[in-house]
Amino acid sequence: MELFVDAGCSGGSLSRPALDRLRARCARREVAHVVVLKLDRLTRSLRDLLLVVDELEARGAALHSVCERIDTGSSAGRMMLAMLGAVAEWERDAIADRTRAAIAAKRAAGKAHGFARLGERSIAGRLEAVDDELATVARIVELRAAGASLRAIADTLTREGRRTKRSGAWRACTVAKVLERAA
Repeated sequence: MELFVDAGCSGGSLSRPALDRLRARCARREVAHVVVLKLDRLTRSLRDLLLVVDELEARGAALHSVCERIDTGSSAGRMMLAMLGAVAEWERDAIADRTRAAIAAKRAAGKAHGFARLGERSIAGRLEAVDDELATVARIVELRAAGASLRAIADTLTREGRRTKRSGAWRACTVAKVLERAA
């Protein structure tokens, strides 16, 4: 398994280094399955989502989402894909509208605006957290494929210093939930 991560790149564009590498591998038919955490992490444009799905299918690769269970092999699954893609696009546009309105309000009030200070968790910190989470999911899948029990996986993750989302120790039931979502 290989991870393709475009840290710091917007999902608003399909021109991203890791995505370009993934698409090239798919074009050479070296990839059978593409797994994303959420569809909106791949793209927030319905047109781009449908383009990528068509491209993958034409090259013999299937798209799987950890959070959204979608079977693009069925008409109902394709409809759900389109609906979720449309919602992601709407969400992107709504965020942009709110951001523009907030900046305009700050300008009108003479207040500073921008990315100079984002609080305790910077964008880089958030991206690092996502990268860590993806790496942990990949590690769980790797250990399970090697035949490790849920308890053994939980012990290994805790021993490796990997934390759950709530910063707790790993338990077999938590590993099972991650595997269920990754299926």
